[in-house]
Amino acid sequence: MKNLIKKNIRARRKSGRDTAEELFGSSGYLGLNYQRSYDNYKSYAYACINTRAENVSKAKIILYKISDEGKINKELKKHPFLEIARNPNRRGHAFKELLHKISSSLDLYGNAYLYIHRFSNGKPAGFYHLPSKS
Repeated sequence: MKNLIKKNIRARRKSGRDTAEELFGSSGYLGLNYQRSYDNYKSYAYACINTRAENVSKAKIILYKISDEGKINKELKKHPFLEIARNPNRRGHAFKELLHKISSSLDLYGNAYLYIHRFSNGKPAGFYHLPSKS
């Protein structure tokens, strides 16, 4: 995971290295070069959030049937949720994209919203990510 963060930081960083002068300016604090230091920290935040979201989106979805005693009986191969996860909406999004957006929203705003489109009988027809605003 550290290598992925470093890779994303390198990709977002404009210069080859960050020195104290590049981050804080020659005055040693966030005074005159505030925008420059803000851009550098923003790139670190992006790298961390994106790396985490990429790892979350790689999660494999597995459902298990649990007995009345609370023991796991078997893995479910066929379930309505798994069918929706294979094709979550009509926009052509993959479930991994939805997980990436959910993870990013949680890290940036502290919440994430999904609209669950339903058939007339009430069963879920699709999932749509709704953007969060602070």
